[in-house]
Amino acid sequence: MNKGYVSTATHADLPIIAHDMREADVAEVKASSGKTPEEALRAGLNYPGAITKSIRLPNGMPVGMYGVCPSQHEGVGIVWMLASNAIEPLYRQFLRESRQRIMEISQDYHLITNFTDARNSVHHRWIKWAGFTILNTRDFGIEQRPFHEFALIVEKQNV
Repeated sequence: MNKGYVSTATHADLPIIAHDMREADVAEVKASSGKTPEEALRAGLNYPGAITKSIRLPNGMPVGMYGVCPSQHEGVGIVWMLASNAIEPLYRQFLRESRQRIMEISQDYHLITNFTDARNSVHHRWIKWAGFTILNTRDFGIEQRPFHEFALIVEKQNV
């Protein structure tokens, strides 16, 4: 990222991102798992075998976290991202670099997938921009709200 940058996520990033998490992300976390924003970020960071990155402003402040965790199915990863409102200045740069960043964390998988809250329209636009396909919609999570299942076949590259 030219203005901002990506680095390995740390536990110190959790409260900073969680404190100002985007309202749509908070609602999605609550509907899917019932966790608080910080609990959800911690789960992604601590998941065995996960690759977790933080998006940072030029001054080092973390404004988002994303990653991929192994699923119970061989070669399938669970991709995720949560961001704070402070990510806004990096919006264009984030879009430009999204596909490359996804490929960097996904090289151990042939498919990456997850669900996104049907109310989270920002996620839906980004998912499509990043090359994912929305496969179907079904009730999901502890609130049993409509969620879109999405997936991407990972093209192997030399990263």
